[in-house]
Amino acid sequence: MRLPPPEVRAAWPKPNYIDPETRGPALIIVELTILPLALLTLALRLYARVVLLKNGGWDDWLMVGAAVSFCLPLSLSLSLSVSPSKY
Repeated sequence: MRLPPPEVRAAWPKPNYIDPETRGPALIIVELTILPLALLTLALRLYARVVLLKNGGWDDWLMVGAAVSFCLPLSLSLSLSVSPSKY
């Protein structure tokens, strides 16, 4: 990877390490909005396949495993990474 030329780097603003500009709790808001929709969609699919059609396959249960193994750690890490004292 090449570094930018010195004249481009000189035009960059100075980094602000003391009070950096943040986006606030936007990531938490997006995650807590989209995650229930995704889990609701998964639940409706499971209901349709297992209860109504009585034809639940291994792919349905893999989706449940993926939802648990990806959504739960993501939610936990996001909630731990955003400190409430910043807001």
